[in-house]
Amino acid sequence: MFVAFSCLLLGYIALFFLWHKNYFYKDPLHPTFVTKVITLTLFLPLVFSMEIASFSPESKLAIFFSGFAILFFDLFLFKKRKDVGENDFSFKSRKRFIVFSIIFVFGWLGRMYLVSNGYLEGTHLATNIETHAASNLRTQIGYLSFYSIIGMLLFSEKPRSFLFAGLLLSEILWWYFTGTKLALFNVAVPVILVLFAKTDFKLNFFKTLFLGLVFVGLTGAAFGFIQAYRVEMAYLIVEGDVSPETTVIAVGDAAVATFEGQETSRLQEGALLERVNNGAFLGRLIESDASSKEIWYGSSLAPVFTWFVPRYFWPDKPPQSTGRWYATKILGWDENSKSEASITVWGDGYMNFGGLGILIFGFIWQFGFYYVYQNFYRRGGFYTFYSILLYPQFLFGVEQNLALLFIKAQFILILTIPFLILAKVKWTRNTPTA
Repeated sequence: MFVAFSCLLLGYIALFFLWHKNYFYKDPLHPTFVTKVITLTLFLPLVFSMEIASFSPESKLAIFFSGFAILFFDLFLFKKRKDVGENDFSFKSRKRFIVFSIIFVFGWLGRMYLVSNGYLEGTHLATNIETHAASNLRTQIGYLSFYSIIGMLLFSEKPRSFLFAGLLLSEILWWYFTGTKLALFNVAVPVILVLFAKTDFKLNFFKTLFLGLVFVGLTGAAFGFIQAYRVEMAYLIVEGDVSPETTVIAVGDAAVATFEGQETSRLQEGALLERVNNGAFLGRLIESDASSKEIWYGSSLAPVFTWFVPRYFWPDKPPQSTGRWYATKILGWDENSKSEASITVWGDGYMNFGGLGILIFGFIWQFGFYYVYQNFYRRGGFYTFYSILLYPQFLFGVEQNLALLFIKAQFILILTIPFLILAKVKWTRNTPTA
């Protein structure tokens, strides 16, 4: 039954894209299209996954309605964009460009500090796990350089292509260095949003097909490379032998391991498919004994309001992310592992309020995604800037607990306040009149 209904909804999604193809070519990152792609990570596993076929009817129902709810809520949330006058995307002064450049340099200095002290939270380079009070906020300093590049791209009237291409390449390499499998998406998505915000660029069928194949191919290769790279770096960290020279060797060894042999290709494909299999992540949660032994009653949302309290004053403060709980309790990973797994926003809802929580948490995530995009993205100035930086958090926030999404939104706002000040400051001097 679930397979048949899933196939019907997959047909509806295909027809939706065909019916709105002209609008898609003009605004491809609108949440109405992105969320429908996300539903594929729920419906397709229901149809094709042998693992999900072995799940209980309750788990299959939860997976199905998680996807169905997205399509249902979209009927009320989707609004085609309306351009509101002329957007303010100009610097008006070279001094602002200089200040953005200073923040860019400061961000890279912050990255060097984070790496050298093991504070890069959420990565394999996070060797210092003693201080958690402001660890996530401190880690966000590493994003300042990228925020600066996006700001310069968005507000600069005549961006220098080669300069920004080099800066963006450095960002991609940085995120791969930290072991981020979706580094290409982290950089490309905000850049594409800038492109569509500032120009009349449109896609067509062939552009969409070409770019889609390139992204899938590069991302698949990156997944295999990052897996091998993390293994190499983990060994160096354990041995205390991390240096620029050994890191370069680790990159070379990981690249060789990635691109040789059929087995590696299968591992790459499996890693990518596993990462986007939200249906399996949700189903494993519901199938597990751990999920039946506890219920959170909204307590996982508390960190949204308490993240800033130092752990020194609150030693038992609950963690912001439930990804590690999912990894250890549901998937059985090592308790000492720093890695996290995808609880999904629907799994977070299920752990708080059962089946009703799946709908509530899914709606909150989807409403926030649509609201920020449809109300701020085309508004110009700081609103556009903030919405572009927030967009990837909603896009990938579907893999995480809901609280973490809103905490990151607060972090980004705090770190972009200097940009807001820059947008308000008048740099012209008043010249005395005779």
